[in-house]
This record gives sequence, structure tokens and C-alpha cells, in this order.
Amino acid sequence: MKIINLLKKYKEIRKDPQKRAWVVLGFYFIFFLVLIIFIRVGSSVNRGSGRYSNYQNGTNIKYNLSEIINGNYQFNYNINLDNNIYSYTGSCNNYNCLFNSNNINYYKNHDLYFIHNSIWSKCDNPIKF
Repeated sequence: MKIINLLKKYKEIRKDPQKRAWVVLGFYFIFFLVLIIFIRVGSSVNRGSGRYSNYQNGTNIKYNLSEIINGNYQFNYNINLDNNIYSYTGSCNNYNCLFNSNNINYYKNHDLYFIHNSIWSKCDNPIKF
């Protein structure tokens, strides 16, 4: 009985263009409503809690920092200030650094700096910056 009534309504709607337009409009409304709900629910998994928390917790590191943390690294700084070029090149191992600044060799042990003028003599920090 209900199926026959539904078929009569369907034939009636097909004949009237205004009712057919309302049905199509209702179909589009439901389609886009379902689409928006899927987009909102599906993207909430990737928001803040997933991608960024791994970065903030330090689990998504693309390079190894263990050598720098242990104090083993090499550096090369070139600083241009008021047309004066300051160049620092060297390597560090824990608290000991051997570096060159404008063709002068320096050695750093903890907070002590030494300059090489045929012998190692104590000096002030040569790194201006």
C-alpha cells in the first residue's frame, strides 16, 4: 500500500517542474551537508593533536643533534658590520675549541682563551659577538 502511494507521489512530482526543482534543491542541500560533516570530522584527527604534538615533544626530528648536544661540532661565522668583516672558523670538542679568527689561531678551554703567537698565551675573548 505504502509503495503504491510512493509511486503515485513520484509520478506527480515528475510531472510538476516546480516540485521537481524543490526535490533537486533538497538533494543538493543534503549532499553538501553530509560532505561538510565528513570534512569536519575527518580533518579533526590531523589537527594540532597529531602532527604538531610530535614535533613539540621532539619525536619528529629530521636530523641528529646528538653531536651538538655532546659539544662536538664545527662552525664557520662570517659577520659584516660597518664594512668590517669578522670571520670565525673552528671546531669544538666538549669544552675545548680551536678556532681561527682573521688568520690568528685561538684556543678556548671552558672560559679561558689563548692566542697563538709562537707560544700559547692567555687573552680576552676574541669573539666580539
